[in-house]
Amino acid sequence: MINSFLSDQLGTNYAPTPAETLLLRQELSASRKRVLNIEKETSQAQGRLSDLNRQRDAVEAELRGLQAILSPARRLIPEILQEIFTRCLPTDRNPVMSSKEGPLLLGRICQVWRGVAYSTPALWSSIHIAIPSDSFYAYTCSHSVWNKAIVDWLSLSGTCPLSISLSVPEGDYLGSSTALDSTVAFYLKSISSFLPRCQSICFLCPTNGPWNILLDKCATSPNPLLKHIHFDLGSGNGNPATIGDVMKTSPMFSSPMLESVILSHYGPRAIHLPIRWGQLTLLKLFDKPGFWDSHTALSIRDALLLLSWCQSLVFCAIPLSETNSSLPDSHAERAPTIVSLPQLVGFSVQCDIDPKLFYLNLSAPSLRYLQHHQHQSQSLDAYMNGEDRALYLSLGPFIRRVVQPVEEFEIISTTSLPLQTLFNA
Repeated sequence: MINSFLSDQLGTNYAPTPAETLLLRQELSASRKRVLNIEKETSQAQGRLSDLNRQRDAVEAELRGLQAILSPARRLIPEILQEIFTRCLPTDRNPVMSSKEGPLLLGRICQVWRGVAYSTPALWSSIHIAIPSDSFYAYTCSHSVWNKAIVDWLSLSGTCPLSISLSVPEGDYLGSSTALDSTVAFYLKSISSFLPRCQSICFLCPTNGPWNILLDKCATSPNPLLKHIHFDLGSGNGNPATIGDVMKTSPMFSSPMLESVILSHYGPRAIHLPIRWGQLTLLKLFDKPGFWDSHTALSIRDALLLLSWCQSLVFCAIPLSETNSSLPDSHAERAPTIVSLPQLVGFSVQCDIDPKLFYLNLSAPSLRYLQHHQHQSQSLDAYMNGEDRALYLSLGPFIRRVVQPVEEFEIISTTSLPLQTLFNA
């Protein structure tokens, strides 16, 4: 701080005398030298501080390295790491070929983890293949490179049972369905040798051609391990009779271990499939509640007959409509008066008809979750006093046959009838 003899004049309009001016100039000169000395000392201190910071950073880096040696992860035996890695995979879908998630991400941490990951067959026993459009490869890689990656992935699975899902999104496959069929055939050929080890297969495709290719590949390969089938033919698929005929003779549906079947947009022909219905625990004939196509729904007669074969069902989703039965009138087999599903826990129904006959002939004593989507009512009996009462009057007796209270109950309907009417029923 400068202690000048004129300090008390700061902030005023005082004008110094010539003698005071000379003394003030001498004081300013001395103060500037002092500032230079302070700056020099500051520079030296900053240099010292920078040197100390560098020493500190070097010691901390060495400490981190030494601390890492004590990390519990380094002491995990490979078997424990393998168990942890398998729990890093997605649980609601098959893993995709992306370095942002397991198992590929696990091989990018360190050399040891990479070795463990690539020597764990279970990590590579499931895969989702989203077949890209041809335009996608204009900016990335070719179909052949992608195909090789798929084969390399599945080759790491050893002898593990496989779960494979394929989706064919709508896109630009060189502008023609023939090109799409060729592209899908290219991918299916690469995985055909792995199909006998599949315990779960999912195929989502909105067009007709690839289905024949897939079913032809599966027809030449036994599927003794197959437990889960998920096929979605797409809402825009015409479902030609040829696909239905091929499916009826496909050996995959007669797999001795099959227990879960999801067939979206396939329609009432499902009743003709050579499935061991009695061992199914899950049957879904639609996958997305809310989307409605009466052509893919079953008649009440066919639905009750089909459910009478499925005594082990735990979860079921079935669409109903006023369609002609897929069975001839002369068919000897008929559904029993009351169809009982003793193990059914979750049940989803969507229809565009009066469901009274369906629910009155169905019993599910273990039911916990019920969803009913009423798209419209076509029966004259459904309208009483201007209200859609048939739905509620049929659900009442059905729910009373449930032994334990229903935990979740959802009704989606165009009716304006209060829910209290249902509870009273």
